[in-house]
Amino acid sequence: SDPLIRKLSALLAAKMIKMREPKARAIGEYREDSGDILEVWEREIERIFRLYEAFRVSATRYRRIEEPRS
Repeated sequence: SDPLIRKLSALLAAKMIKMREPKARAIGEYREDSGDILEVWEREIERIFRLYEAFRVSATRYRRIEEPRS
């Protein structure tokens, strides 16, 4: 598939995961701060959406896959 769509998918997943975590955590002397990474990812996501904004995607028909019953 399109590398840009794969990047968008990864960014959206990373954003959702990071939003569930605290913005900063400290354990003893170890400290981790996510800083502005969520804002950076949000800007990248917006840019990708703007690139694909002109394209409309729609399905011409919907089909249901029949699975054999055992």
